[in-house]
Amino acid sequence: MSDNTQPAPRTAQFPVAIRFAAAVLRPVIRTLLRLGISANEVSDLVRWLYVDEFYNRQEFWHRRKPFGARAALLSGLSRKEVNRLSKIDSPDDAILTDQQNRAARVLAGWVNDKRFRGPDGEPAPLPLEAKNTIASFERLVQLYSGDLTTRTVLDELIRAGCVKMDEEGRAVLLTSSYGPTMPPDDLLRIAGFSLQRLSETADFNIANLNSSERRLQRVWRQRLIPLERAGDAKQLINDMAVEAGRNIDQQLAQMAHAKPKPGQEYREVGVGMYYFEE
Repeated sequence: MSDNTQPAPRTAQFPVAIRFAAAVLRPVIRTLLRLGISANEVSDLVRWLYVDEFYNRQEFWHRRKPFGARAALLSGLSRKEVNRLSKIDSPDDAILTDQQNRAARVLAGWVNDKRFRGPDGEPAPLPLEAKNTIASFERLVQLYSGDLTTRTVLDELIRAGCVKMDEEGRAVLLTSSYGPTMPPDDLLRIAGFSLQRLSETADFNIANLNSSERRLQRVWRQRLIPLERAGDAKQLINDMAVEAGRNIDQQLAQMAHAKPKPGQEYREVGVGMYYFEE
């Protein structure tokens, strides 16, 4: 008996939704590449976020309680996977340890695999190719990076400041912490805060298309700024945005209470402005 099962037809909006997702995710993925976060780790995180958002947003429940079957229906995950992910409280714990960036896996193997440690227990300097010893950087890469070449991994780890070559031509481990261009923690927190607030505003407006309570989401731009005037335009936007921001902040401060009062409900409100250039 032949299998006549056909994939379910997509809605007319599906291509638009996919392009929306690609537009939103592209700069985020670019940042994650710079931070050394692998696609597998992002996949683990996204799967957890689907489940976590479902259980924390009553609008998705359909009934008075969240059910794993409905979470599976909306997310496309199995009920078993939904059940597993629903028991995880932190995004850090959602990442499977064997799904990390391949360069990071090589560093972890160098530190933890006794075959690549010296007599003192520390990661040993490794010849690039095995000659009189089994331990070599080539062997380390073969065991822990999958199908990547030795030169590809070595060049990346040197570029990231994790490895250097000594006078004998051996690879020497400098640090086991892999992050190609890791910025300060505060910068990441600020960037995350700004992106989250903008995304939440966009999501609110998409979810409330027919509501009169849509949130401010405006963009002003000019496409034909001469290249030699781009610097002037950037400075103009910066000066006016800072002035407007300070004015808004002063007036909001007059509305806000200096200290929380018992029984009073509060909301955090604000506006974000950013410069962009293509």
